[in-house]
Amino acid sequence: MLESDAALSPPRREKLVLFAVALAARLAALEGLGVHRWRFGDATAYVRAARALWRTGSYPPYTDLFLFRPPGYPAFLALSTWGHPEWIVFDRVANAVLGSAAVLVLASLGGRIFHSRRAGLVAGGLAALDPAFLLFSADVQSEPLFLLLGLASMFLLLVAVDRPSSGCGLLSGMALALAALTRPSALVLAPLLSAPLFDRRFPPPIRRVLAGSALFGFCVVLAPWTIRNAIRYRAWIPSSDGNGLVFYQGHSDWVVVVSAAWYASLALFALRGFGGARRRGVRFVAIAVLVLSLLVHVATLVSFRYRAVYWDPALILYAGAGISRVVAHGGPA
Repeated sequence: MLESDAALSPPRREKLVLFAVALAARLAALEGLGVHRWRFGDATAYVRAARALWRTGSYPPYTDLFLFRPPGYPAFLALSTWGHPEWIVFDRVANAVLGSAAVLVLASLGGRIFHSRRAGLVAGGLAALDPAFLLFSADVQSEPLFLLLGLASMFLLLVAVDRPSSGCGLLSGMALALAALTRPSALVLAPLLSAPLFDRRFPPPIRRVLAGSALFGFCVVLAPWTIRNAIRYRAWIPSSDGNGLVFYQGHSDWVVVVSAAWYASLALFALRGFGGARRRGVRFVAIAVLVLSLLVHVATLVSFRYRAVYWDPALILYAGAGISRVVAHGGPA
């Protein structure tokens, strides 16, 4: 273990402030978009699936005309609203809470990666106000749940190799499997669970145990759903049969300009953060996430909202470190 968890994690008071700011921003966005109506076109499909799951105990064969969506988010809607996913306000508030919780995980992840509370808090502040995260958390869509699960998986994997802990490795794999059951594109990240194999701080047997526990956790959670699909559809469908449904979704010129300016700023500071990062293995994993998510979304769906849940966390983490170094006048983050 490199440092104590307390030394790497933001203090409780700062976490509460960060969560409050993130939640307030998301509730404000929710109010601005209209509390009692959906804006996201896929919301009705998620709600129908959640209602059917709660009432029948089984997932519907189709959530859209010719396909079924992954079950993770509908299951969350069914549970969080106690069987009433048509309660739009509750759906959206639950997403706001999910998004705010993801901010805390990202801040903790930043602190652990860069061995700096300041870098973690800066990253958390950026995530609390990130336009894409605000938009996702203010409507009925799966991104907040996916973001929380994906970040939790990476955080737990990092804790697993820092302690070391096969239990945290197991939980990391389970979290990533749940993320894949929320958005199938997370399947492409499964090989990254083997990252502990390359951590030279430990002898090979320990590395194999850590990586094996993570991969085992992933398979244990994903396998029942995959087996169910194989029996029901007589096909290999690990998560959903909707991948590659759309090859392009365009956006307005205004969205393009705003997002380009935001991502250009994040990228510049992220480069500064990458340059000063001490943990090269984590830096490699972050780059791998960027590359793999780019490739999978070029191959299937290039919509901005599908990329943001992968790109924003990695850029925000390293931009937070870069800003922290700039504030410290070039000193270590």
